[in-house]
Amino acid sequence: MRHSGRPAHRDFAIPSGAEAVIGVYVNGVERRRGSDFEVLPDRLRFRRPLRPPGRLTPLGTLMTALCAGVYPTGDEVDVIVRRGGALESLRAEPLLEDDRPGP
Repeated sequence: MRHSGRPAHRDFAIPSGAEAVIGVYVNGVERRRGSDFEVLPDRLRFRRPLRPPGRLTPLGTLMTALCAGVYPTGDEVDVIVRRGGALESLRAEPLLEDDRPGP
């Protein structure tokens, strides 16, 4: 699946050093393990494809600087993990096709 010429992603890397995934949020909305995503040893796999984050055009960047409320499109995945005994909120990065394990 593609959105605006960019491939959609289902797999996102679990941040390095994470001991446990505590919570997952897509665009600020909490998602549920099992029904929305599953936790694999090195990644989160979502049941539905997510849109990769877009980039602002130079005009969009200027409008954002002027507080016009222009934001890039796409889905942002934030993960609450336990790392080093503390809880951290980190941005999960989409994995490319080449990063996915074979069948």
